[in-house]
Amino acid sequence: MENFLSACRSRNYKELHDEISNAYLSASLCHLGNISYRVGRKLTIEAGPKFTGDVEANKLLTRDYRKPYVV
Repeated sequence: MENFLSACRSRNYKELHDEISNAYLSASLCHLGNISYRVGRKLTIEAGPKFTGDVEANKLLTRDYRKPYVV
């Protein structure tokens, strides 16, 4: 975390010890695990990303944004 914050302050991504793409994958796996825990069942993910045949879990992939702040 210290390395990440230091790179943010300097605005130089080359100071990072690892690529952002690796950090993104690690964080994404945690989010997907939390969604599975919240719905209380095993989930199958497909491209998109979205969960196969699970509307409740798919709703947890994003949120309703307040206009004009739409992602």
